[in-house]
Amino acid sequence: MSKLRLMGALSLLLPVFSLASPLDVEPARPEARNEQPFLANKAQNGPDERILWRLYHAGKIEELRRQIDHLKALFPYWQVPPDLIEGLRSQRRPVEQQPGQQSAPRQQRSFRVTKTERGLCPDKFANWRRAETYIKRNQTDKALELYRHMISRCRSQQDKVQTLETAGLVLDYHEFARLLELTKPDLPLMVLDRLLLASLKSTYLNRRALSPAEQAFFVSEMTPLLFLAKDGDFAEIIAWRYYDEQNYPEAIYWFELAQTWNNRSQNAKYGLLLSLERIGHYDRILTIVAETEKPSAEMQSLAARIYKVKAWRSLENNDLISATDNIRRAKDRLGADAESKELEAWIAEKAGRHHDAAELFDELYRQSPARKYAQAYVRNQAEVDRQFLARKALSSGGLLWDEYNSHHAQELYFRKQFRSAYRLSPSADSRLHNIDSPEADLGVFARFKKGEDGLDRLDIFRMPIAGFSYTLLGDQTIKLGLSRVQLYAGRPVPCQSSVGILPEDSSAKIACRALDDILAGTKWCANFFSPTQDLDHGLEIDFSYRKDGWFSPFIKLGTTPIGGVIDPTVTFDLGFDQQTGYGHWRLEAYSQPIRQSLLSYTGIRDPYRGVLSFIREAIAGSQHPYQETITSHLESVLSDSEWGRVLSTGFKSSIFFRINNAWNVSGAVDFAWVHGKNVADNSAISVSASVGRSFDVKGFEYLSVGPSINYQHFDKNLSHFTLGHGGYFSPEHYYNIGAGVNFLTEEGLAYVIKGRVTAGFQGIKEAASPWFPLLKPDAGRYGASHSSGEALDIELKGVWLVTPNIQLGGGAAVRKTSGFEDYTGGLFIRYFFASRKASFSTDIPDGLFASMY
Repeated sequence: MSKLRLMGALSLLLPVFSLASPLDVEPARPEARNEQPFLANKAQNGPDERILWRLYHAGKIEELRRQIDHLKALFPYWQVPPDLIEGLRSQRRPVEQQPGQQSAPRQQRSFRVTKTERGLCPDKFANWRRAETYIKRNQTDKALELYRHMISRCRSQQDKVQTLETAGLVLDYHEFARLLELTKPDLPLMVLDRLLLASLKSTYLNRRALSPAEQAFFVSEMTPLLFLAKDGDFAEIIAWRYYDEQNYPEAIYWFELAQTWNNRSQNAKYGLLLSLERIGHYDRILTIVAETEKPSAEMQSLAARIYKVKAWRSLENNDLISATDNIRRAKDRLGADAESKELEAWIAEKAGRHHDAAELFDELYRQSPARKYAQAYVRNQAEVDRQFLARKALSSGGLLWDEYNSHHAQELYFRKQFRSAYRLSPSADSRLHNIDSPEADLGVFARFKKGEDGLDRLDIFRMPIAGFSYTLLGDQTIKLGLSRVQLYAGRPVPCQSSVGILPEDSSAKIACRALDDILAGTKWCANFFSPTQDLDHGLEIDFSYRKDGWFSPFIKLGTTPIGGVIDPTVTFDLGFDQQTGYGHWRLEAYSQPIRQSLLSYTGIRDPYRGVLSFIREAIAGSQHPYQETITSHLESVLSDSEWGRVLSTGFKSSIFFRINNAWNVSGAVDFAWVHGKNVADNSAISVSASVGRSFDVKGFEYLSVGPSINYQHFDKNLSHFTLGHGGYFSPEHYYNIGAGVNFLTEEGLAYVIKGRVTAGFQGIKEAASPWFPLLKPDAGRYGASHSSGEALDIELKGVWLVTPNIQLGGGAAVRKTSGFEDYTGGLFIRYFFASRKASFSTDIPDGLFASMY
């Protein structure tokens, strides 16, 4: 209980504890006991004499005499109480002791009551002091006996009551209760009840700390007497003590009693409201305040506080309308304050009014530079004007600058720009420790693509793949990679595979059949047929640079396989990623090989070029009916015997847009020019779009499900393998409609796994195409075709930090799309030169499978 409330409580009890207010007590009739007012003091027309008695019992006689003189001057008709005069006469001033004189020993008076004392109690003041001395010496039984003798022997009821009142001031409640038990026959029951209640009150107030058991005892003892007396003031004291003990249900009960017995007590009503607040009965509080005619300032403040609590709850439940209404009601009660402004700021942020939120948090931060205000201001201003935010944070410095860096680091982390996040705020996330470590890796990959041997079949082996990366300035990474490439396409069937100068149903095939007739059994075609079917020791080199950050430029330089039929050429991929508040977008220019066949990847030689002269001579020596036709065809296709190594060069733009925490859309547009050695030029356009619904699944960074659509168009169909074709899939129209799942497990663990599964329906329309687009477009044509069916794309890859310095990685993929099927897989091991704590999705190489397609 606070000192202020305790002093107020003591002031309420002064009439009870006073010894200067004699009572003219009549014996109460038993049937009328409940009708007698308790603690009723005689009306005083003069001064308050209680202070005089207190000075007397405290032994301050000189001060007592001065107070009496002062009161006589103020109240001319007032008379000093006779008992007080008698008490003053009994006081003897000590004789001044001469120097060197020893004071006479004080005689010890034995306890014996004289006849005079038995009748009139003339020495009651001295006996009171003797009893107090006994109590101080822990001789309580002697004191009780002395009090009992005085009460039983003194004739005046006033003397008896005053003796008990005096005893009540010095005795503990339990001893005083014993004394009252001893004096039951001498006083009316009503007086004994009053004295008992006064002792209970006195002991209750003097005991600053009560155990729950003691509290229950005193309250149970006082409750019947308080109900009879209807003592609202003391009920309020009990209620406050329960409140201080955090026993709010009991506090509410006693505050309500105090109000019932004294309905004018604002203090009791306020205590009731505070107790109701502690147990969350907010609506009842507001009802009581609304029904109060003139609520105090404290009640208004409490009501405003409750409205703000309700506003916080509405805000947590995203009920912005209710939160705004509660803030308005709070301001009506108390006016605008920092908390109501803060609530308005949070509401503005949740409502997407970032400009308003930024202004409010800026004002709050200037008034009280707290971290939460700095964080909220940075977060909202970043949505309004990032450049202004950066300038202000830099100029302000201090906490605002720290929070700007921290917020920017969190944004970068969320957008997978981990190195930049670590550079900006190294202590923000301990899992990023040494993410900029240099690293070296070694791996092996393979791809198997179905198709006709020697034509669109292609197996790719990369073993080994060696790489090294180094990070400069914390966020700029350079990588160097070398890989040994092996390609295998299978052996085409002699005189039957449509490759080189031998298109299907051409005059060359007629010549071959004629030769079979002329040179039956000589196996001439097998002897002169020399196809390009593999590459044993190719080498690819690539170098890349990338800068992490909100704006992230990148460049990658490489080569087509060194050691192929056609000399290698430079490949590149350069562009940038731009992060935004709603997602990110990318723009890039590229020139990359098409790895769909041996022809498109490295180029091949014409397998029939070696037999041209033999065919000419054989046909010329025979009188074959198709001699002129065959000779004309062979002459028309004579050219360079090497062609292929097709590059796709173009521009690509992609975007990812986050609508909200649940939905996102993405799309890409790709324009490309396709060209190769002795291959007809081509152009292509690709468009893709998808919609994702994200689900919050434990253990996943994201898990998105949604539909997708892809469309592709080529100006020419150059998918064949005769001279001038490129051997790559080039439909007039291709579409794929499906749905899929994309997921990434939680970042910052020992392992991280990324994957997708897409299934749908595809349609393919291929245009008619000349056998020899460059040499003789009119020689003959491949027919158009149309097909449709299911499409499937499954990809799974990941990394695992086995030790702080060693990481394993790998993946697998299955595709049935774009008119072909392929299966890809690979493994690698990586060594970190500085100890790492966790794996991240950026540890999965971007080109883990891209270099295989």
